[in-house]
Amino acid sequence: MGFLGSLFGAKDKAKQLQPVHLVVDDSVIAGGDITRVIEPLTWSVSITDGEEKYTSDLNAFTVPQRHVFALNLYTAKVTGGHHYQFFYDPSGIVWEEVLGGLEAIGAQKNVDTFKEAMFRIGGSPSKNHKSRKKQIDLLEIDSSAFDDLDRALVANQADLREMILAYIKANANDFMFSGEVNKPI
Repeated sequence: MGFLGSLFGAKDKAKQLQPVHLVVDDSVIAGGDITRVIEPLTWSVSITDGEEKYTSDLNAFTVPQRHVFALNLYTAKVTGGHHYQFFYDPSGIVWEEVLGGLEAIGAQKNVDTFKEAMFRIGGSPSKNHKSRKKQIDLLEIDSSAFDDLDRALVANQADLREMILAYIKANANDFMFSGEVNKPI
């Protein structure tokens, strides 16, 4: 059960999910829709069922796919909210892949911003959602503690998107996918 799929209640999962064949090929990559390129991960990788499930789900995908999946989730959470929300929510489980992805695409400004956000919550965030929330709660910080970092990411968002797209195109073979995933109907 992937990120979006895991948002459905257990009772409704069987009724609302259906296997769908997805293809990520040269035409999808050339289309430049990052969300479409990482859609297989969106429906297959759970960020809400703990570190073991998350790691197990990621094993089916390449490192570049993992990077872009995490970067897409990170940028969506921060531009739609805050770094605080990213780390406080289940999405924070992807923090290592975000850091690796930012480094892999050569986004040094964003690496520095992300490392500073990590520092502000104690350095190395827990992969466990409850533990990570406790880390943040113990520091008695709120979303305003990240305002400068949020602005930095938003200001660099267009450049970051272009860097991600260039990374996808440079590693196109690593993003190819043809298979079934469970999607809501």
